[in-house]
Formats: sequence, structure tokens, C-alpha cells
Amino acid sequence: MHEKEIQEKGIDSLSIDEAYMKVLGHCLGYARGLGKGHLVIAKDGKKGKAELEAEIEQLRGDNTAMQAKLEFLIAENQRKEKADREKDEALEKKLELIMNILGL
Repeated sequence: MHEKEIQEKGIDSLSIDEAYMKVLGHCLGYARGLGKGHLVIAKDGKKGKAELEAEIEQLRGDNTAMQAKLEFLIAENQRKEKADREKDEALEKKLELIMNILGL
């Protein structure tokens, strides 16, 4: 379609949406082929099984990402605490050495 548009008009002015509409035709609510369309919700306002499963998968992915971030932050915190302890121990040793030199 895009090549035909270029041959006829010299430029491709056909948008992707227009191309879909020409090929697939118009369907009430949305053009077929353009994404999933609207969520199917039952008359009682509840989501269908497919939508709930998709939502569960999204939440599982989010949960996995948050767990990985939490583990990273815990490891980073432990590393910083260890460095702080080592620094405190070094300062205490220096203070003890200074006190011994001064005879206190």
C-alpha cells in the first residue's frame, strides 16, 4: 500500500492507522488489528478470566522486579554496615594507641 501511495502521489502520506483501516475494515469501537481493544467486562462489572490472568502475570513480573531490587538494597546495606564497622574498629585502635602513648 505504501509503495502504491508513493507511485501515485510521489510521497507516502498514508498513516499506519489508515492502512489498517483499508486492509481490515472498520469495526465498531476500534479498528481490528490495532492492539487488544477494550477490556471485556461482564455486565455485572467483573473482569473476564483472560484479563485477570494477564493482570496476575503483570503483578508477578512486578513482584519479581521488586524482590530483586530489595535483595540488591539489602546486600548494599550489609556492605555499607561492614565498611562502617571496619572504619569504627580502625578508629578505636588509633584512639587506643594514642591513649597508650599519652599514658592515659
